[in-house]
Amino acid sequence: MGRFLKRTFCFLLIGIAMAYLLQWVIDTGLRKSNYSADYKVWYDLMNSKINADILIQGSSRARIHISPSLLEKEFSLSAYNLGMSGTAFGLQNYRFRQYLEHNKKPKYIIQVVDFSTFTNANQVEFVQFIPYLNKPLIEKFKGHFDYTLADLYIPLYKYRTAYGATVAGLRNIFRSDVAEDGNYKGFCTYDLPYSNKSMRQLIKSYPSGIKTEVVDSVYREFVDFVAYCKKENITLILVWAPSLKQYQAQIKDGHNIPGIYSSLAQKYGFKYLNYSNNPICQDTTMFFDYYHMNKKGVTAFDKDLVRDLKPVIH
Repeated sequence: MGRFLKRTFCFLLIGIAMAYLLQWVIDTGLRKSNYSADYKVWYDLMNSKINADILIQGSSRARIHISPSLLEKEFSLSAYNLGMSGTAFGLQNYRFRQYLEHNKKPKYIIQVVDFSTFTNANQVEFVQFIPYLNKPLIEKFKGHFDYTLADLYIPLYKYRTAYGATVAGLRNIFRSDVAEDGNYKGFCTYDLPYSNKSMRQLIKSYPSGIKTEVVDSVYREFVDFVAYCKKENITLILVWAPSLKQYQAQIKDGHNIPGIYSSLAQKYGFKYLNYSNNPICQDTTMFFDYYHMNKKGVTAFDKDLVRDLKPVIH
């Protein structure tokens, strides 16, 4: 009986060790794959390949609205777009903190803000975190995150809802570098016509309008971020990118959140550029949905942005 238990125990240990080894193999390949649209950015970030003078941060409204290529051309400084779709400031700041651990601090940060910045409304593609899961990340976003400590400590368990990740990891294990995603330094744009479908759905879901939210812990984290930039002599520029006026009209207390940014800008002495009244906001041909500009809109907006950044970025 004792010999049987010992053999069983040894078998279990070997099985667990093999499972962890297989997980390491999958994660290593997955980081170099294009299974998630964010893996290229995470790979560059974690392998100290960014080291940008200008960082662009925010949600998808940063990712698809501000071109690092244009900033590099205009200001002769390196730039990178860390915009992460579907995120509020908490996850954006987590990525920034990871950036600082592996790259030099930037000279300038363009932080794109909007009504959802101070919320916990993360509708992010969570599979991007599979090969980078860690305890602080899971605990910080508990209740607003797809993964738990079980995903961290039980080998292979985290792939249960993303079987394709397993295949992608194994296929890319022998790659010498990360797969290209077709984007330039995190920036992507869409040459699409306007569709009113999402606007109709929004009105249907919120017939009485949308009430803005400020989560106190997220707000305090944002203030700490602002204070950090000031302490480290990083020039911070907040940018409120254009959105359709039809959408803005659905916000019940639309002046509250912009007012917070204005107050912080005055208190800490940074630039706040609000484009919510830009003529682009009246033109549906500049958008592919109520919240995101298409290639035509981005081209027009970025020209205005560069003009307004010239007194700030030297």
